[in-house]
Amino acid sequence: MTKKNEVAIKVRQTKLSKKSSEELIEIILRKDKTEKNLNAQIVGLKEEVNNLQKAYNAMTNDMDGTMQTLESYKDRVKALNEVIDAQEATHNSNNKYLNDMIIGFKTQLKAYKLYSTIVSIIVVILAVY
Repeated sequence: MTKKNEVAIKVRQTKLSKKSSEELIEIILRKDKTEKNLNAQIVGLKEEVNNLQKAYNAMTNDMDGTMQTLESYKDRVKALNEVIDAQEATHNSNNKYLNDMIIGFKTQLKAYKLYSTIVSIIVVILAVY
């Protein structure tokens, strides 16, 4: 103990030695009551800490579940984006193919027009002779 504590204890002993037994009993009962109240507060605080710990654990578990769900949604979005990209690539490929076919048909149509014009001219020429 430190010197200050030793002095405080001696002063306390001197004061208590001068008290009557009834006063000492009263002091002890007050101390017991204070100790009982403090012990009740400690028990209450321990209960509160336990309840808070349980609530924290429940929230942590909920947060973990939410994070797993979020990761699952991220994976779904990624997969859907890949499907969209694949469909866009197919769409673009189909558009290119259709555009090429249209150009081919237009070319053939021009050739048929030219052919029918030439055939018409030949028929007219043959009809005249």
